[in-house]
Amino acid sequence: VVRGNKAKDRGAGIYVEKSNGKIKISNSVIDHNIAGTSNDQGEGSGIYLNNGSQAIVVNTTVTQNITNRTSGGGALHVKDHGKFKIYNSIVWDNKNADATPKLLNLTGGDDSDFEVYNTIVNANSNPDGISGDGHNDGENSGKINFTTHNPMFVNAAGNDYTLDSFSPAINQGNTSYYTSNVGSTTDVDMYKNARLAGGKIDLGAFENQSPIQQDAANILYVDQNVTGGTGIGNSWANAIKDLGDALK
Repeated sequence: VVRGNKAKDRGAGIYVEKSNGKIKISNSVIDHNIAGTSNDQGEGSGIYLNNGSQAIVVNTTVTQNITNRTSGGGALHVKDHGKFKIYNSIVWDNKNADATPKLLNLTGGDDSDFEVYNTIVNANSNPDGISGDGHNDGENSGKINFTTHNPMFVNAAGNDYTLDSFSPAINQGNTSYYTSNVGSTTDVDMYKNARLAGGKIDLGAFENQSPIQQDAANILYVDQNVTGGTGIGNSWANAIKDLGDALK
């Protein structure tokens, strides 16, 4: 967890300056970092890349970071030939000083780049920057990459970024992005729970262990008298007990 850091100008959470420096971040949370000690200062409250540096970010949650400026800034900032590759992640509810969402920002010429894959983002400008490349392999294409869909954290105000059972981030990752950049499907998440549950990897740092699932005919089962089962809703044996939960 990278939390609660402050920087006078840039890179409050993580700052990579070295020429051609590289960093890989996975199964992590970057939150509540502040870049800039006064208005119209600060870049990269979460992660700042400069001078050809590169970052690979996999299954990470970047949220509630603040950059104290009204233009530019961004929770993730890259300049001067740097490059971000972001996979299976959640970059959500980060803001600039004027409270507008500002997540991804790119400066310093066409050689700086964002590549964003199977990631929920919320931004008020093109997350691709100048020459980035965005991809979506998720089943729910409207809920992945460059959207404003809420990832539905259990309790963001309490810094609980686990996923509600109805979160659009569940099962929307690409497992191969994880295995090719990080490790095995037998890994665990930040809470030491199975990194892969429900068939496909989730987005962000935490894997939901009991996602709601419809059956093959897209039927969701609700039974207030059910006993036992998994409660995921894909059969009468595994029915959801509460109709309100099923209708979320």
